[in-house]
Amino acid sequence: MNGRTFICLLALLPLGALADGTVHRWVDERGVVNYGDKPPPGRNATAVPITDPMTVSGPPAPPAPSATGAAPTRPLDRDAVRQEVESALRREQAAQAQDAERNQEKARAEARRRCEEQRRVDCDQALPDDLYYAPPRIVRRHYPITPVIPPRPADPPAPPVLKAPRPTNP
Repeated sequence: MNGRTFICLLALLPLGALADGTVHRWVDERGVVNYGDKPPPGRNATAVPITDPMTVSGPPAPPAPSATGAAPTRPLDRDAVRQEVESALRREQAAQAQDAERNQEKARAEARRRCEEQRRVDCDQALPDDLYYAPPRIVRRHYPITPVIPPRPADPPAPPVLKAPRPTNP
């Protein structure tokens, strides 16, 4: 027997305790709810039936014929079922559209109320879209501010250099 088989058998061993399909539930002296296959003696236990998840149940039993003796109903036509489902979907979509329209009208009324409260003007003159309109964000470019320095005046003409006459030697 390899290790995997042994581990699987060990994992299935606790299921043997649940084979009778009944688990008992009781509350101990500290108020803690306990579950087990046998309740302790002297405790008021309630049987909780369980079903084995591995059992396969058959299809549900057909409904009993009515006491009036009416003929059993025949299965519905696929097209009739499809039309019924589609009409139900259309009704649901129409109801959702009406709810959305009502919610939008409530939002407009609330926006109009806030507008009149804040601005103290009649906001009915504005178009409904203007109530939700956010003005465009103005972005200004801030160029570096350079101080305005007047141009430097031109250098005054240099004073003439007077040369002393050279002494002449006779």
